[in-house]
Amino acid sequence: IYSRNMSKETEAVARERAERFLREGGNYTDPYEREKLVRDWVQKEEVAKNVVEDFRQRAGEVRGKKILDIGFGSGLYSVAFARAGAEAHGLEVNEVLHGIALENARDAGVQVDFRVYDGTTFPFANNFFDHIFSVSVIEHVTDASALLREASRVLKPGGKFYLAFPNRWRPREAHTGIFFLSY
Repeated sequence: IYSRNMSKETEAVARERAERFLREGGNYTDPYEREKLVRDWVQKEEVAKNVVEDFRQRAGEVRGKKILDIGFGSGLYSVAFARAGAEAHGLEVNEVLHGIALENARDAGVQVDFRVYDGTTFPFANNFFDHIFSVSVIEHVTDASALLREASRVLKPGGKFYLAFPNRWRPREAHTGIFFLSY
């Protein structure tokens, strides 16, 4: 999958990093899931730019704001927020993803505070963030209520939480590609 806005070198780097995650730290064993993850990572940089614009429209300006990316994965959403002028922070439970995200931030020439955490308690003070961002993460956590409580704790009063996840009743399950799995 080659994006017209992406060089073949950039695509190769994204594909290599996705494959490294799958080899060293991923739990995607189904061929559909593996290829979907690689394809998503190859397209993520361009998608992330569009997501930042959508975030601006829905939640407000990001420049100068502290933003937390819960479950940062490859880190490219956080990188896009940093490029847009946000003070970007990210939390992840996977060490391999942490390393890849640091590489992506370095390659982009931006600073992002990427942290590995225990999956339970966010290592930030109360009311620390102006905004929180989390896409396709909550369906993977053991205790979604605990994640929401922690997000609420670290979000400033009046802050916005941009949360997105797959529709459980979607005919084709988002991760496996199996039709009617949720039914």
